[in-house]
Amino acid sequence: MGKRSIKYEKDYLYPRLRDPKKAASYLNECLQDEDPAVFFIAFRDVIKANSLNINKLANFHD
Repeated sequence: MGKRSIKYEKDYLYPRLRDPKKAASYLNECLQDEDPAVFFIAFRDVIKANSLNINKLANFHD
């Protein structure tokens, strides 16, 4: 997997991952990869894009 630029993350990826439906699609697609690291990187991307931290996620309720 190639390294992404910070500009790509800030200008392209993160704005799209703020949309819950797009974030869900992104995560679901990454689950299809054989390497579990791909999903964990995607999960980190969604967390960063939404300015969340693990503590907020742990206490999240619908």
